[in-house]
Amino acid sequence: LKPRTAPPPPTLLAPPAMGKCCSTQGAALAADPAARAGRPEPGQQPVLLAEGVGANGKAHFGAFAGQDAFSGADAEVLDASDLESMKKHCTEKGYGGFCVKDGQAHFRAESAEECVRKLVDQEGATFYVSPHTFGRSLTGLKVLTYNLFWWNLYGQRGGNGGSASWLIKGAAPDLMGFQECDDVTRVLRDGGMESQYGWVQGPHSIAIAYLAADWVKLAEGAVDVAVDEAAQFYGSRAVQWVRLQHWRTSRVVFFMNHHGPLRVNSGGRDGGYSTAMHILNEMQAHKQPADALILVGDFNATPTSETIRSLETVYTRAFTGRSFGGVDHFFSTLQATSTQNYGGGGSDHDALSTTFVL
Repeated sequence: LKPRTAPPPPTLLAPPAMGKCCSTQGAALAADPAARAGRPEPGQQPVLLAEGVGANGKAHFGAFAGQDAFSGADAEVLDASDLESMKKHCTEKGYGGFCVKDGQAHFRAESAEECVRKLVDQEGATFYVSPHTFGRSLTGLKVLTYNLFWWNLYGQRGGNGGSASWLIKGAAPDLMGFQECDDVTRVLRDGGMESQYGWVQGPHSIAIAYLAADWVKLAEGAVDVAVDEAAQFYGSRAVQWVRLQHWRTSRVVFFMNHHGPLRVNSGGRDGGYSTAMHILNEMQAHKQPADALILVGDFNATPTSETIRSLETVYTRAFTGRSFGGVDHFFSTLQATSTQNYGGGGSDHDALSTTFVL
């Protein structure tokens, strides 16, 4: 495909089946477990916190589970039975962070910024990044995308003993985007996660879930962005989004979920470039300038498609799965430090995760 040179964005699609919704409260489509202390009461407008400051006014050590940086380059090694003492010691010494593994804290003399850049997977380890050498709190943000194959996994096999839900529970993500998900509450309930996650059920069987203890939802919306080709027609295809504020760092994430049109790689009725522009237009309309962005989904488009190549001209593609030639993707403005493929869990798509630096 030839690169395009600054074409004007297309007029938004408006077939009869297409519609749009946007809310700052999300009353109709979302449900949050009981509010934790300090969070807004139901019906209250969320209060934005200062960038880099948590709800209690303090900067926090960021934790990156399953990761380490500068492994073996120990400035000090101490017993890690008292984690708070390790954090205090890290601050007093001016270290960039420390790795806890097998009950010991391995301190790194490098700056927090250097440590974050050098994070690598390390089984059984957790790396703690100091907010004092970096200037603000940092934390790991694990995001999952998963097409649940609903008509088969739930419609024909009755949920397969909650196989997808138990996979999700084991992955323990912070944010999730689901496709072919008729009822996100069932997915959470089958894994005993209904009290842990807030959720938004979107149009056309897409859904979002987020850890309720760590995030407050500021706004939500959804819009149809494409229509399937006549040769493989199931209907319209949408994006849904939420703006979420993280309690410990105060950072806001614009999180968008998409299930793309068929045929695979066609971009739907109006082509891949048009679909990509509708997605980007919806981001532009609702994402705030300081928001971090994460876009996930089953795009029904592989990396060589016009849809994905068009999106990549604006945002970095952080990870792509293997299912159906690679149609499940992550895009973000954040640095990715780790990716994982969990397998199908009963679906015909793999569950995928990417950990970002927030």
